[in-house]
Amino acid sequence: MHTLVTFLGKARDNPRTGYRTANYRFPDGIRTTAFFGLELARYLKPDRVVMLGTTGSQWDLLAENLRPSGEDDEQVSRLIRAVNEGTLDQEMLDGLAPLLTRAVGRQVVPRLIPYGADLDEQMAILETIARAVPPGEVSFDVTHGLRHLGMVGFLSAFMLGRINKLTVRGLWYGALDMTTVEGTPVLRLDGLSAVQAWIEVLDQFDATGDYGVFSPLLAADGVPEQMAQMLQEAAYHERHFNLTAAA
Repeated sequence: MHTLVTFLGKARDNPRTGYRTANYRFPDGIRTTAFFGLELARYLKPDRVVMLGTTGSQWDLLAENLRPSGEDDEQVSRLIRAVNEGTLDQEMLDGLAPLLTRAVGRQVVPRLIPYGADLDEQMAILETIARAVPPGEVSFDVTHGLRHLGMVGFLSAFMLGRINKLTVRGLWYGALDMTTVEGTPVLRLDGLSAVQAWIEVLDQFDATGDYGVFSPLLAADGVPEQMAQMLQEAAYHERHFNLTAAA
């Protein structure tokens, strides 16, 4: 199963959607939207979307923007009052899930998270993400939300890859501050993920002296599979003092 994790923040650039509408340059062309995470979901076509937001996130504007005219009036009105009064809870977001799922065309799971103001709240966010993402593959959208939540999302990608044995497919960012007349770039931050993987492997090498640990990363970076495998075999022979075979 492929899950997209995205954040919902708070903005009032647009009175109807909160976020500014932008012409995002996706790999398949321009897509015009105010809610980058939802458009990314339509592009990636994941099996499941986990949307994270705080009590202050613009759940109200999201619901108003996505609902068909005249539908879910009472529920959306309750949601708007709760956001304004700061009384939003997970039960209300559970009631919002069917509307989001219909609008996006795939399962959307909204989850309420704390602001991440201290270590306990930051750990609570990581725990929420870990519980909401099933086994398989995961992609992260770190475009919206409070600035520091993007860092939490980035850390979550590494945590899920290591602890839950999930494959991190991609880290995405809609770079609104890089907008030109040609549109707004859609960036993949996978290179940073690769840097983190190399740092972890370097730690392993420092601890054990086993250079075979570099084999998978070299293969991922384009070294022929057979040559990368030979590196693992050489390291194995060297550990058993068979230097001739290692050479």
